[in-house]
Amino acid sequence: ALEALSGIPGALDTNALQRMLTTGDTQQQLVAADTLRRMDDLSGLPKVIAVLAKVGPQKAEAARVLSRFRSRAAGAAMIDLLDDPDAQVRQAAWNGLQNVLRELFPYRKFDFAKCGYEPNSPTRGAGITALRTFWSSVTK
Repeated sequence: ALEALSGIPGALDTNALQRMLTTGDTQQQLVAADTLRRMDDLSGLPKVIAVLAKVGPQKAEAARVLSRFRSRAAGAAMIDLLDDPDAQVRQAAWNGLQNVLRELFPYRKFDFAKCGYEPNSPTRGAGITALRTFWSSVTK
């Protein structure tokens, strides 16, 4: 019901969403953060990153929500998720990171296909290193 309400403009007010960030369960916090983001309020970003620090079933969803934030904090956190033990988290971070990098740095091209990262490969470390190097160069 909460997700349906979040899709209706004006159905949830900012104060209620802010309360959900601190008092709701993890799923409610993620919905609140995502809804606030759509309202151009990035105050839920720290909560999403905090959810990512926990091991649990909501981590993949938190990675997907994080990928919708077009911020440097989101990009840095997604790079860290590329080596997560959970394949769904890695895949969500990989897909989201591509979108975030294209949005944040539209004129700095990075060849994702040639970087060597594959979410399900045991040798994904080289690709993560390439992504970290690129991230360092564009965020100086």
